[in-house]
Amino acid sequence: MNFLSVFKGLSIYVFYIVILLLIRMENSYAQTSPSIEWQRPYGSHRDEDNFPLMSALLHNKDGSFVFISHADSNGGDVNSEIYGSVDIWIVKIDSVGTIIWQKCYGGSWTDFAYSIFPTKDKGYIIAGYTVSHELPNYHSDTGVFVREDAYIIKIDSVGNLQWQNCYGGIKSEYATSIIQSSDGGYVFTGYTKSNDGDVKGNHPSRGSSIKYEDAWVVKLDPSGKIDWQYCAGGNGAEMGNSIIETPDGSFLIGGYTNSDDEGFINYGASDAYVVKLSSNGGFMWHKIYGGQYNDQVNSIIFASDSGYIFTGMKDNDYDPLVNKGDLWIMQIDTLGKTMWEKSYGGSGSEWGTSISPASDGGYLFTGVSASKDGDVTGNHGIPGTDNMEDIWCGKVTSTGTLQWQKSLGGTDHDEGNSILEVRPGQYIVSGRTYSKDGDVVGNNSDEFHRIDHWIVMLESSTSSIESGKGGSNFAHAYPNPSSDNVQFFVGDSEQVTDVQFFTVMGQQVTPTYTLLDNVLTADLRGLPNGSYVARISHKGNDGIIRTEARKFIYYGK
Repeated sequence: MNFLSVFKGLSIYVFYIVILLLIRMENSYAQTSPSIEWQRPYGSHRDEDNFPLMSALLHNKDGSFVFISHADSNGGDVNSEIYGSVDIWIVKIDSVGTIIWQKCYGGSWTDFAYSIFPTKDKGYIIAGYTVSHELPNYHSDTGVFVREDAYIIKIDSVGNLQWQNCYGGIKSEYATSIIQSSDGGYVFTGYTKSNDGDVKGNHPSRGSSIKYEDAWVVKLDPSGKIDWQYCAGGNGAEMGNSIIETPDGSFLIGGYTNSDDEGFINYGASDAYVVKLSSNGGFMWHKIYGGQYNDQVNSIIFASDSGYIFTGMKDNDYDPLVNKGDLWIMQIDTLGKTMWEKSYGGSGSEWGTSISPASDGGYLFTGVSASKDGDVTGNHGIPGTDNMEDIWCGKVTSTGTLQWQKSLGGTDHDEGNSILEVRPGQYIVSGRTYSKDGDVVGNNSDEFHRIDHWIVMLESSTSSIESGKGGSNFAHAYPNPSSDNVQFFVGDSEQVTDVQFFTVMGQQVTPTYTLLDNVLTADLRGLPNGSYVARISHKGNDGIIRTEARKFIYYGK
């Protein structure tokens, strides 16, 4: 027997187990609900709004943030030319909420944005819809029945327009989620009701003169020209709400369906719907999840261990006198099989709009709650009125155990659409508010127009953000998955004593990395595609060296 080989094999096995424990160990710690560090409404005397179901907030590598909203007036925080009745409004703020720049985009009619994504040239790509018929390539009827086109805008790092284009047919199209693909182009999803113009393959409706919509997926080249498009669905209505690119270059779309023809299992009024397409737009598989009533996916991301995780709404046990739907989180494997699912909420309505990774392997969620019981505490709404909705956010472990939750808002409507971990124990939440009391201070709207965009920074009193105080000292890998570089916030660059990288099976790899301005940047190019673990050691103020591990996925071009 070769004892050396056995020892090496055991060493790799033990190392692998230790790495997994390091990744998961923080999940077992009880966490307190964070408090508001600062909050700020943004807007003018009229309505500044965003749709609560879509991702509207980005965290830049320089510590700033960019959010999307819309504006219908010039004044207050809106200091830009207004082109039509409602414009897309993009705002960049610093780490304490001060506006760095803001700009409006659109045409002479109504323009809305749903999604924003950072591009490799340090700019941004934005997706939404428009009914401004003078914009490039507008398709829809410009007569009495004005209908929407999907609308894509590319801007540079300071908001200058680089290109814009409309996509669709004679009927309505929305673009609800957009990403930059690994080849430098872009992919968006949404829905279409057309079967002409840019749209081909929309599925006919079941026995009705009304044309139901299909989920629509469109691949663009870097200049915005269509590479391919695909209509996903059946004889009912489908919607794509969220899209990601998987490590094999294919695309995963989450949304809902109510079709019941061949290939579809109809559980209720509408069901959660996940579709996988190949890199060239070919159908690979779809899965349907849900219960008797309304269920849907609003946000889907990569899971911290394997597969994917999404949030949305589950109405499986709907009873108007007892329960009106829960916020829903489900993890699925790479083929769409359910790994676990949990519902959260109280006796009112809850739904999830956004899910994002936390640095300890858990997940952050945000959405809306109208409950004052069950999992929900602190709701500011007035019982017995229609003004019960608060932004509801929280954190769960990698297997769905609720660690903390928080209600944000006042006595009017408040809805959340995005949550991000800034660094361990610090979180930024984006949404909209109708309130002028409770947590909301400084709403800009007048008595006839109540809506402001609202940003809230949360911080846990027990977080160890400063270097050397123990606990988690650096944030999750970003971006994850990555096609070139991966970054970690390390608290204090000078306190880092060692950095090592391994495959998940324990084989050490040696990508080059830099430490600058408390950020560790590793160049992954040249590594085989797959999952890796970064081990980062840092010395605390007490002189003790602590080592932490973070998992990330790399896929090269």
